[in-house]
Amino acid sequence: MLLALLIILYLAILFLELPFLYQKRLYKEIIIFLIVFSLGVYLSLAQFKGKLIFNPIAPLFEVYKLKI
Repeated sequence: MLLALLIILYLAILFLELPFLYQKRLYKEIIIFLIVFSLGVYLSLAQFKGKLIFNPIAPLFEVYKLKI
């Protein structure tokens, strides 16, 4: 149920943002928006499903022996 709500929310964001960008003929911005949006959707759905997501700062903590 929550997964369906998330997908509906993502679709609503797309339907609100894309027509404005297309109307203004901002094609490069549409491509960048879709790339960043897709990455955000992927990461949020992976976190929702409980998948382990790589933390890019974790290796720095290991190198400098810091505790998270």
